Amino acid sequence: MLPSFWQLDTPSKQIAWRVLSFIFGCIILLGMGNLYSKGTWVQVLTDKLNYTHTQMNIISSLGDLGMYIFAFPMGKFYDFFGPQLTFILSSLCLFTGYVLMWLTSSELLKTNFIAVGFFLMFSGIGCIAGLSAALPTNVRNFTSQTRGKATGVLVSCFGLSAAIITQLYRLAYSAEEDVSGFMFLLASSLGILPLLGVIFVRLNPPTTKVDIADNEPGSPKVQVVLSRALYGELSGFTLLKNTVFLLLLLMIGMIAACGLFFINNVGAAVKAWKIEALEASTYVIILSLSNCAGRLSYGFLIDKLRSKLPVVALALPVCLLMGTSHFLMAFINNTGILVFGTISTGLSYGGVSSLLPYLTNNYFGDYYFGQNLGWGYLSVGCFSFLIGFISGQVYDHNKTDSLHCEGKNCYMATFLVTTGFCIICSLLTIILARKESQRRKFLPQQYKDGSREEDSLVSH
Repeated sequence: MLPSFWQLDTPSKQIAWRVLSFIFGCIILLGMGNLYSKGTWVQVLTDKLNYTHTQMNIISSLGDLGMYIFAFPMGKFYDFFGPQLTFILSSLCLFTGYVLMWLTSSELLKTNFIAVGFFLMFSGIGCIAGLSAALPTNVRNFTSQTRGKATGVLVSCFGLSAAIITQLYRLAYSAEEDVSGFMFLLASSLGILPLLGVIFVRLNPPTTKVDIADNEPGSPKVQVVLSRALYGELSGFTLLKNTVFLLLLLMIGMIAACGLFFINNVGAAVKAWKIEALEASTYVIILSLSNCAGRLSYGFLIDKLRSKLPVVALALPVCLLMGTSHFLMAFINNTGILVFGTISTGLSYGGVSSLLPYLTNNYFGDYYFGQNLGWGYLSVGCFSFLIGFISGQVYDHNKTDSLHCEGKNCYMATFLVTTGFCIICSLLTIILARKESQRRKFLPQQYKDGSREEDSLVSH
């Protein structure tokens, strides 16, 4: 039997546990976005180990793949085992990954760049495990009317972690470029953080409203759950055959990968373009704060505008803003354009990060939310690896010495590729918005005005 503190036997305890779970979910997610900070230190690590830019991008992309390609199996793991075991797995992976990175950066462990990439992949798996446990649990603890805001706050904490971790590196380790000491700090702190979720984060959805009518005398009363999902509760191969889901995967995967490319390379771009007005770590902090602002603002916009227009249409300004900034950075390399591009990319990436979990839940329901969200992150990881590889090849082709490239040609072709992706994503967004509008025409009124009740129950 659970201790009285853990029992949800009164409404006041249920509310208290929802608040407590949300607070600790936010605290945990403040550390789970640690891979976004690697734009600050990964160049220092690869220079120390004498790796090329392509090898550096492969290391970064493998870290992203760990976070995104394992999102689907991690979602399945969460759906089957629940948040507590998922948090424990997150702790083990983060500690293992960063300990191996510390041993490598201290040159206590001799290895190659592929192995280093797999070490960072372990850390990425830990990040997505923590996100897979904290985000769906807390989102499901809110009603449909407030899930947009809840999602925005949670994912904004995930985005803000890069600013916090970058500032720690900047204050304590950057002067001496002590990347090995920093890896040890990440291993010891991030290995402990998810364990807070084992104790304080619990799945406790709101009580659903029940409407039971009397049936014929002597007949039992039957309650039937009506799914909130716009396209039905789908998963597995049925989901993968759904045209809307495939278009959503393409759109989210491409636009988010364009943001990840910039996040991974902003430090190297500052050096290549010889922009010295601001330190590379400053751009990472600006990027993180913009990312956080985008996630938070889009969370509130979703709840405010969902009754007025298809929610997926909110991805259009994201695509246009990021595409414009990347096109400008392809040709103009100065402090003003780089700051504009950093803010624009951060806001856009943050916006799409709020849209992905909301649209996945709104379109395809609660029951398979963890694994369905995992498919979305898997798409991001695949496109991120593709753009990272292209970027590395372009950079190495234009190198002026054995390791480094200088000038606008280092990234011009890659920014033009990401601009093209943003244009494609804009077209996909328009198609998805039309499909959502058409779908709502054939649904009950509560789906059209955005005021549907939380998993309403009716009698048959």
